[in-house]
Amino acid sequence: MGEHIFLARDFFDEDDIRDLLASPDISVTQRLRDISLERGVILSKESDQESLIKDVAIIPFDWERLNGLTRYLDREDKNSQPRTVRISGVAAMENIDSVLENYKKRVQSKVLDTTYTSAGENFVTVKNTYIQRKPGLVKGLQREKVPTEISIVKKDDYIEISYGKDDKSEELAALFLASVRELPNAEKEMVQKEVALEGITSAELKTKFFMDLILGVPELVFASSPKVRIHKSNEEDDLDDLEELENEEESKKLKATEKAVAGKIESASLRGDNVLLTKLYKELAADGYFIGSLVWEAVEKAGDKRRVIVEISFSQAVVGKGFCVDVKGIYDRNLDGDYKVVPRMTRKSESDKIRSIIMNAAYKICDLIISEK
Repeated sequence: MGEHIFLARDFFDEDDIRDLLASPDISVTQRLRDISLERGVILSKESDQESLIKDVAIIPFDWERLNGLTRYLDREDKNSQPRTVRISGVAAMENIDSVLENYKKRVQSKVLDTTYTSAGENFVTVKNTYIQRKPGLVKGLQREKVPTEISIVKKDDYIEISYGKDDKSEELAALFLASVRELPNAEKEMVQKEVALEGITSAELKTKFFMDLILGVPELVFASSPKVRIHKSNEEDDLDDLEELENEEESKKLKATEKAVAGKIESASLRGDNVLLTKLYKELAADGYFIGSLVWEAVEKAGDKRRVIVEISFSQAVVGKGFCVDVKGIYDRNLDGDYKVVPRMTRKSESDKIRSIIMNAAYKICDLIISEK
């Protein structure tokens, strides 16, 4: 039986805005100045990030502007949330210098620079910098240096490689894996494993993966599912936005259906029922519809029992490839023990920990789903 979570809500205040803006792992200094300039407030170029956050936090924000601010801050950070690949059967960490040397040769024409740091013998971070043209909040397209990372962690019997979900990070990760395969005997002995549903044609099994995952992470208790994205088995994977659908009525109907599915998931999960047995889902599955991405909120079982917001998705939903876990925010508790109304951006250490426990569950559930096909 699912555990019920009852939460209180409050109006956001200056402290909430400050929490939203504060992120010790990301430099947002220029973005904060852009935000203030867009609101007609000129801040000193000499101000540090902490002072800028304090100044921007006191600017009035209605809900529309707050949502816009959240989207703007999230735009640059969301691609940093990594995908993972696990490899075994190859001594990559023992030969990391050779792997990195091969990797640098492969990427020298694609990035400005590549460096790496290690923390002990079981953890290495590869840092790359490349040029990208990106829209600014005030100015037009701007050329800027974009950092991206590949982290390599040695576990008990495998190595986990994590990288961003954007196209550039995926390209660089593929080149790193190719460098690993250059090790002696690696081409024959290396086993590569991802959370993927390739070969799964059943709409029910694809949805079952998501349902089992949001209810099957041992360290988290399901709280709600505010957003669901459904796909059809014969649709094109590059059809990312509902607005791209040719039929406007079909778009509206699909949006309404997604909202209904999210409601069914929440009510069924909190009662401990199986959403796959609901009349609504049976009708959708019969037409080839399945869940391809899902935003859910859960409460930690240990510690402060914070409420976390997570998006799980396949970038290529129809073929079940490109699984990614985005830790989108955390609701901390205020002094009264209630949850704050505005979630804050997560610290890297927090995101890594939450993502790790979800990925561990995802690998196990993926194996079970594949065994049922």
